[in-house]
Amino acid sequence: MLERVEFSTSVGLTVCDSRYFPIVVMQWYGTTDLPTMQRYADWIQRLLAWMERSDARGVLISDLRASERPSPTIRRAIGELRHSFEGAVQRLMLDDLLIIDNPAIRGIMTAIGWVKPDIRMHVVGSMEKALALARDTLSDAGIPAPQVEASAFVRTPPLRQA
Repeated sequence: MLERVEFSTSVGLTVCDSRYFPIVVMQWYGTTDLPTMQRYADWIQRLLAWMERSDARGVLISDLRASERPSPTIRRAIGELRHSFEGAVQRLMLDDLLIIDNPAIRGIMTAIGWVKPDIRMHVVGSMEKALALARDTLSDAGIPAPQVEASAFVRTPPLRQA
């Protein structure tokens, strides 16, 4: 299940990249729609099932720096879809890292982690920091970590409708 796939809409792009497993990187550009969210959910559930069968553990990195605020309908769908596989994420992913470059939003997400310590996530400001934390987490668990660099996850500009 080592692959890089893209799900695109007219206003956004979602990239799912497990080529450097046990580090899994999700990148969000622009916004998304319900069919794309479902394709993302299907992909992550296939990955989690593969991890379960392989008795593998990993670290999930979600790069949200180029994402735009989704509509209320999409936010609700994101919550419902995430809830549907949250148990598997908690069992199989050693950490859930969010890359958010807005310091105010990063602070809010960190505060949520303090209030709800059962939610395992860490918020960082760059891909470099996320990869370093992922490598440390994997190393602490005795899992060999790939020496992948941030340049392997080149960001493209968000798509815009003309």
